[in-house]
Amino acid sequence: MIRVFRVDGTFSTLPVPLSATASELTAMLARKFQVNTKQTYALYIREKGVERRVGPNEKPVQLQKRRFEQAGYTDLDKLEELGREDNSYLSKIVYKAQYSTMSAVTVS
Repeated sequence: MIRVFRVDGTFSTLPVPLSATASELTAMLARKFQVNTKQTYALYIREKGVERRVGPNEKPVQLQKRRFEQAGYTDLDKLEELGREDNSYLSKIVYKAQYSTMSAVTVS
Protein backbone atom coordinates (compact mmCIF):
# COMPACT_ATOMS: atom_id res chain seq x y z
CA MET A 1 0.00 0.00 0.00
CA ILE A 2 1.09 3.51 -0.69
CA ARG A 3 -0.51 6.84 0.15
CA VAL A 4 -0.09 9.41 -2.61
CA PHE A 5 -0.92 13.06 -2.00
CA ARG A 6 -2.12 15.68 -4.43
CA VAL A 7 -1.13 19.34 -4.33
CA ASP A 8 -4.47 20.28 -2.74
CA GLY A 9 -3.72 18.01 0.26
CA THR A 10 -6.12 15.23 -0.70
CA PHE A 11 -4.73 11.75 -1.08
CA SER A 12 -5.43 8.29 -2.32
CA THR A 13 -4.23 5.01 -0.86
CA LEU A 14 -3.53 2.34 -3.44
CA PRO A 15 -2.53 -1.32 -3.31
CA VAL A 16 0.68 -1.22 -5.35
CA PRO A 17 3.24 -4.02 -5.65
CA LEU A 18 6.79 -3.44 -4.45
CA SER A 19 7.99 -3.86 -8.04
CA ALA A 20 5.79 -1.11 -9.55
CA THR A 21 7.72 1.72 -11.21
CA ALA A 22 6.89 5.41 -10.92
CA SER A 23 5.71 5.32 -14.55
CA GLU A 24 3.26 2.52 -13.75
CA LEU A 25 2.00 4.26 -10.61
CA THR A 26 1.66 7.58 -12.47
CA ALA A 27 -0.52 5.86 -15.10
CA MET A 28 -2.69 4.34 -12.36
CA LEU A 29 -3.10 7.73 -10.70
CA ALA A 30 -3.97 9.46 -13.99
CA ARG A 31 -6.85 7.03 -14.43
CA LYS A 32 -7.94 7.28 -10.80
CA PHE A 33 -7.83 11.10 -10.62
CA GLN A 34 -8.98 11.63 -14.23
CA VAL A 35 -6.30 14.27 -14.79
CA ASN A 36 -6.12 16.71 -17.67
CA THR A 37 -4.08 14.89 -20.30
CA LYS A 38 -2.76 18.19 -21.71
CA GLN A 39 -0.41 18.44 -18.72
CA THR A 40 2.32 15.99 -17.83
CA TYR A 41 2.11 14.67 -14.29
CA ALA A 42 4.81 12.99 -12.26
CA LEU A 43 5.54 11.70 -8.78
CA TYR A 44 7.67 13.71 -6.37
CA ILE A 45 9.09 12.66 -3.04
CA ARG A 46 9.48 15.11 -0.16
CA GLU A 47 12.07 14.18 2.43
CA LYS A 48 13.99 16.27 4.93
CA GLY A 49 12.71 19.56 3.50
CA VAL A 50 13.68 18.73 -0.09
CA GLU A 51 11.45 17.66 -2.93
CA ARG A 52 12.65 15.80 -6.01
CA ARG A 53 11.02 14.13 -8.94
CA VAL A 54 10.89 10.33 -8.72
CA GLY A 55 12.53 8.86 -11.81
CA PRO A 56 10.28 6.88 -14.15
CA ASN A 57 12.07 3.59 -13.37
CA GLU A 58 12.34 4.15 -9.61
CA LYS A 59 10.03 2.11 -7.43
CA PRO A 60 8.07 4.37 -5.04
CA VAL A 61 6.92 1.55 -2.75
CA GLN A 62 10.53 0.41 -2.37
CA LEU A 63 11.57 4.01 -1.60
CA GLN A 64 8.86 4.11 1.06
CA LYS A 65 9.88 0.72 2.49
CA ARG A 66 13.53 1.78 2.66
CA ARG A 67 12.57 4.96 4.53
CA PHE A 68 10.55 2.91 7.04
CA GLU A 69 13.50 0.57 7.59
CA GLN A 70 15.87 3.52 8.05
CA ALA A 71 13.48 4.87 10.68
CA GLY A 72 13.70 1.57 12.59
CA TYR A 73 10.58 -0.23 11.42
CA THR A 74 10.89 -3.98 10.73
CA ASP A 75 8.82 -6.66 9.01
CA LEU A 76 7.15 -7.25 12.39
CA ASP A 77 5.61 -3.78 11.98
CA LYS A 78 3.88 -4.98 8.79
CA LEU A 79 5.70 -2.58 6.48
CA GLU A 80 3.27 -3.23 3.62
CA GLU A 81 0.41 -1.87 5.75
CA LEU A 82 2.30 1.18 7.05
CA GLY A 83 1.95 2.77 3.62
CA ARG A 84 -1.75 3.39 4.12
CA GLU A 85 -1.04 5.71 7.08
CA ASP A 86 0.12 9.34 6.93
CA ASN A 87 3.89 8.97 7.24
CA SER A 88 4.74 12.40 5.89
CA TYR A 89 7.00 12.95 8.90
CA LEU A 90 9.38 10.53 7.10
CA SER A 91 8.60 11.14 3.45
CA LYS A 92 5.68 12.07 1.28
CA ILE A 93 4.86 10.98 -2.26
CA VAL A 94 3.08 13.73 -4.21
CA TYR A 95 1.39 13.43 -7.62
CA LYS A 96 1.36 16.73 -9.49
CA ALA A 97 2.03 18.55 -12.72
CA GLN A 98 5.64 18.14 -13.73
CA TYR A 99 8.05 21.01 -13.14
CA SER A 100 9.38 22.50 -16.30
CA THR A 101 12.66 24.02 -15.10
CA MET A 102 13.54 22.71 -11.63
CA SER A 103 14.43 19.20 -10.49
CA ALA A 104 14.70 19.81 -6.74
CA VAL A 105 12.93 22.35 -4.58
CA THR A 106 13.34 23.16 -0.91
CA VAL A 107 10.03 22.84 0.91
CA SER A 108 9.31 24.67 4.13
